[in-house]
Amino acid sequence: MAADLQDAAATTVALKGVNPDAVFITTWLRQDSEKENIRVNSTMVRNLLEGVLRATSTRHVALVTGLKPYLGPFESYGQGVLPRRLQLELDVEPDSRLVRPYPGAV
Repeated sequence: MAADLQDAAATTVALKGVNPDAVFITTWLRQDSEKENIRVNSTMVRNLLEGVLRATSTRHVALVTGLKPYLGPFESYGQGVLPRRLQLELDVEPDSRLVRPYPGAV
C-alpha cells in the first residue's frame, strides 16, 4: 500500500480497512537541518501510528533505524568522520573486523 505519511488525512484514508498485526516503520526523509529532520520524520511516524492504531489488530510496532541514533545527525557522520565521543567509546580488535562497545560505554 502507498500513503503520503506527511499528510495525516491522506494517511488515514490509505489505511482505511487495513488491519495489520505488525507494523515496521522504515521511512526517513532528509531535510536541510536536524531540527527539520525531527519535525518531518516525527510527523510521519505520528501520522502512521495514529492511522494504524485505530485497528485493534495491531500487536507490534517496530521503528527500523540505521546508524543515525548511534552516530548523531547525518551532517556529522555523512562527512565520513565519526563523532569524537564514539571514537572514544569503541574498542576495535586489531585481529578482527568486529567492532564492539568499549566495556565502560553505555
